Amino acid sequence: MFFFLFGMPSNPLFCQQVKCCEDVECKSEAEDFASSFISITSSSLFNDPPVKGKKLKGQLANMKDDNPQVYSRFTKEIKAYTRWLEVDEGNRAYCVSRQMLPAYEHNLDWVIETTTFFRDVKVYSPEFCKGFRFHIEAGTGVKDLATDTESFMGSLTGFLSYTFAPKDKNMEVDTIYPHQQCNGRFRILAGLSESYVDHVGLTQGVVRGEVKLFDIKTAFFSIGNVKGIVQANLGINRNYHSVGVGIGADFEIAGFNLIYGFGLDEVHSILQTSLAYHFNKM
Repeated sequence: MFFFLFGMPSNPLFCQQVKCCEDVECKSEAEDFASSFISITSSSLFNDPPVKGKKLKGQLANMKDDNPQVYSRFTKEIKAYTRWLEVDEGNRAYCVSRQMLPAYEHNLDWVIETTTFFRDVKVYSPEFCKGFRFHIEAGTGVKDLATDTESFMGSLTGFLSYTFAPKDKNMEVDTIYPHQQCNGRFRILAGLSESYVDHVGLTQGVVRGEVKLFDIKTAFFSIGNVKGIVQANLGINRNYHSVGVGIGADFEIAGFNLIYGFGLDEVHSILQTSLAYHFNKM
């Protein structure tokens, strides 16, 4: 993306749109960034050209070991520059490049590659964002499969969930990242279920833990995730208790679950599928 941005000045239509270098304040800020980058990247640490993509991480790690002060100064300036670009990235990036080219092309390469590296946002599925959320599930299944007491069962369950998530490193490199704190892997759910089993109504308390196993995604966006499930059902008006394990898939506002439960007391086993609707995060 940044090669595209810095390559655009040769296009006369783009040059007509350049505004930062025509604005006194913006041009002054661009000159300050250019001057700072030239000063920092004149260090011998930057003698070698920057490598592209994820391999740059090794170069930056070596730089940090060799001279932590220069590394800290450079990365802080890159992050400040990234935030500054958000207003009008193309025009502002071009204005900085104009201050550095052609004499400082090597220095500019370091700016381009490092900025791109620090903005390499990891794609997370939006289903495991930190915080509370409501869910409704409609389930159908079989109690005591392949036994004399086999019976159809249907259920409707309402859940309140809380998803735990560590510090989202995406926010360090892209302050306008749209899915903040969606890097969670575990959530706990609790709710009430109304079921129809053996031609009789059944009310249960349900506690569930879900662990995200992996995201379903491309290099650019996520469409969902696959999760593991552990669940306990406690009968309130009947002695229908069970613990189960399962697997599921979420697709932002909807999901599908398959759970096998080991019964206690009056139930031997439960095999159930369910469709879920996820309300927006609270």
